[in-house]
Amino acid sequence: MSGFFYNLGRQIGKNAVPTLRKTKWIWQGLSGDELEVLAAEESLGRTMARELRAISAGSNDAVLASELNAICQRLSACVRDNRRTFSCEILVGAEPSVTGLPGGYLFLTESMVDWCERQPEELAFLLGHEMAHIVRGHTWDRIINDAALKVVAAVSMRAGQLGSWFRREGAELLRNAHTRDQEFQADAFGARLAAAAGYESNGAVSLLERVGRHLTEGVDPGVYFASHPPLPERIARLRKVISAGSPRA
Repeated sequence: MSGFFYNLGRQIGKNAVPTLRKTKWIWQGLSGDELEVLAAEESLGRTMARELRAISAGSNDAVLASELNAICQRLSACVRDNRRTFSCEILVGAEPSVTGLPGGYLFLTESMVDWCERQPEELAFLLGHEMAHIVRGHTWDRIINDAALKVVAAVSMRAGQLGSWFRREGAELLRNAHTRDQEFQADAFGARLAAAAGYESNGAVSLLERVGRHLTEGVDPGVYFASHPPLPERIARLRKVISAGSPRA
């Protein structure tokens, strides 16, 4: 497991329990109505984002922050489900990674921006991909279901059991939260969303092809790309999505 996600999991395990007790997000997520579920999702995401900021240095590149915020807002305006407010922040980190947290919190490392060669259409695809996981509820559903099962299995509702779950499995869950099909769904969503926002739709393919070239040259792209389906299959599917076209994600 990468240090980036390992530290995130440890900090969430230590610091998020009071918020979990206060908001009862698990129970809202399992039995609440639609508005309660959205509120619980946002509350958990806000807590996780706060802890991620606490353990990760933020970038001082104001120009890049402005550029990414503009991309994020253009994409957000084209998302049909507008019940979430998306935000994007940049972290200092040697490992290329993008993190999408429940509620609409997006984080990129500077090294991921470098991998994209600062190309807006490639960054738009990456952000759109993570937005898909949030909008479709992929990460949220996995967290809710996994946490609920652990609590039920322990026959206990004590906060300490939740904290233990986060410490042991929270980071791994974030990194491997999505199934193969969910990743392909997010690819398609991200490509369509980027196109709907006015970005060159081939940015997704150009990014993944560059990652593939780096791999053949022996350059390690990090766990973010390694945790997704094989690049050739992703590229082939994306080409079909781009050819078909779609006005909105």
